[in-house]
Amino acid sequence: MNLEDFYRGRGEDYPVIIGRFMGNENLLKKFVKNFPDDPTYGRLCEAMEAKDWPQVEMSAHTLKGVAANLSFSKLFQASADLVSVIREQETEKADG
Repeated sequence: MNLEDFYRGRGEDYPVIIGRFMGNENLLKKFVKNFPDDPTYGRLCEAMEAKDWPQVEMSAHTLKGVAANLSFSKLFQASADLVSVIREQETEKADG
């Protein structure tokens, strides 16, 4: 499966995504391929377990940005929702 099929299969707008990477599919492929190695999600999980809300906010915000750049829409939305919950100091919603 190529990247265009990957994104189109998820309902994403591939021309917009590749445009974000200046038409450089190899660069996009590099970032998508390296995404699983990004430590942000692990940090978020650790912070959630410790109920370290400032770190949860920071990690979720970082993950939101990465997800937005890569057009991982569901991950972006989940991260954005978590950031909002923390910023609104409604941590019981995050802790559930």
